[in-house]
Amino acid sequence: MKDYDTKILGDGSIGAGKYNNIKIMGNGTSLGNIECIDISVMGDGEFKGKVEGRNIKVMGNSIFHYDIKVEELKILGDTTLKGKGSMTSLKVKGDFTSNKDVEVKEYAKILGDMTLEEGLVCKYIKVLGDATIKKNLLFDEIDVKGSINVVGNCEGNYFYSKGEVIVEGLLSADRIEIVPKGLSKIEEIGGSEITIKNTGWIKIVDGMVSSKLIEGDTIILQNTTCNIVRGHNVTILDGCSIDKIEYTGTLKVDKKSKVGEEICLKN
Repeated sequence: MKDYDTKILGDGSIGAGKYNNIKIMGNGTSLGNIECIDISVMGDGEFKGKVEGRNIKVMGNSIFHYDIKVEELKILGDTTLKGKGSMTSLKVKGDFTSNKDVEVKEYAKILGDMTLEEGLVCKYIKVLGDATIKKNLLFDEIDVKGSINVVGNCEGNYFYSKGEVIVEGLLSADRIEIVPKGLSKIEEIGGSEITIKNTGWIKIVDGMVSSKLIEGDTIILQNTTCNIVRGHNVTILDGCSIDKIEYTGTLKVDKKSKVGEEICLKN
């Protein structure tokens, strides 16, 4: 790395090459691929080449036309990424849009708005704002307290939601816990342990979960509408409307729920 910093206060451009720290407080444009330690954008930044470095922090507006590879991407303003994104951590407090796949190796925290035109791979993601992924979401753990919309499949190990969820494909995880809030629509749900129910004695917000198929080993449902529920041990609490239940172990149905057909498949 070169041992000097680059700062743009008014209008300026940055040539391709290796830098130390880059700070844009006015209107700055990079003209090629950049390697650096830190990039800070407090004005308007446009990057017309690949960017590789340690940290990118955007407090103003930025657009990246090609791939970025960094340890941390922190967005407090507006950022558009037209290439692929690879980072160790992602923090969004403003608006983040990406046209291609994004990989977050460790932790993503979404407090603002994030829209990904393709897929997301992330080890752990926490959604307190709004997130839209227009292809598949792959994760280890996810915690939703805002809203998330996945147009493709949503697959991982542990899924927890106390927000609003839309999954147009399959939601699949070893363990799924959903506290109904608003109207959540999930095309299909599959997992080892699936729990959809309110927590606590007082219902602050009534919510519903709608699905065509719920399939798992242990299933507990409340405030859920579903065409087919298929599992080993199935418990239906109040507020459910189920067309058909197929089970191989035990079945318990609350009187305040409606079940059209119950089929025991024990050998």
